[in-house]
Amino acid sequence: IPKAVLDLEVELDDRGATLSWSYPQETVTGDTVEEVQGFELYRAEVRAESYCKTCPVPYSASIAVPGGLMPSEGGKTAIYEARDLRPGNLYFFKVRSQSGWWRESKDSNEVSFFWQTPPMTPEGVTATGGDGKNTVQWQAVTQLRDATPATAPVRYQIYRQVDGGTFSKVGEPVATTTYTDTKVENGRTYGYQVQALHTYPLGMVRSAMSTGAEAHPLDRTAPPVPMGVEGIRT
Repeated sequence: IPKAVLDLEVELDDRGATLSWSYPQETVTGDTVEEVQGFELYRAEVRAESYCKTCPVPYSASIAVPGGLMPSEGGKTAIYEARDLRPGNLYFFKVRSQSGWWRESKDSNEVSFFWQTPPMTPEGVTATGGDGKNTVQWQAVTQLRDATPATAPVRYQIYRQVDGGTFSKVGEPVATTTYTDTKVENGRTYGYQVQALHTYPLGMVRSAMSTGAEAHPLDRTAPPVPMGVEGIRT
């Protein structure tokens, strides 16, 4: 029997949820797992207004996820995309691995999240370079993707890339539509994207990433006044 999965994780985007976990590499007795025949992914859907913290999670029928042979070196990761989520619900997931008939692991750790219609993508993103800083601006998001008004608070997460590299988060989400990035170096190229975050008491839902904007901070500080000026008669 394989050891239980302990690293089930979930990543949310504007399309739904992506779950990932590692293939078990050992059995409960310490033997090497050479092949995982498959996984049983258990899912529960609970309406937000009827959620009870102390009640058992009502897991429904499981979802079969294919397994495979283990690599000779290193680990292997399983991925499942949940795109059929319904707004206004809490979702719970756990997984079990199978190494053969009637050889099923114990439950993994549990992950949960709240799902709602994502907000609209921020538009009108601009970036202006200054001296040792960049200023990013965008239009406020006031609607969800289904054109209904955004009734919960909307915040914005800034993402930045340096000289064409990978985008990564910058700071914490902000409530305004302007962000000044002071952790930059003059002469380099910075790209920015903005993501809207719709916050609810039970969780947060993200929009798609905005289009990008670039800025080039430049040294605009005048040099010091020349000193020690002398004239020599010849």
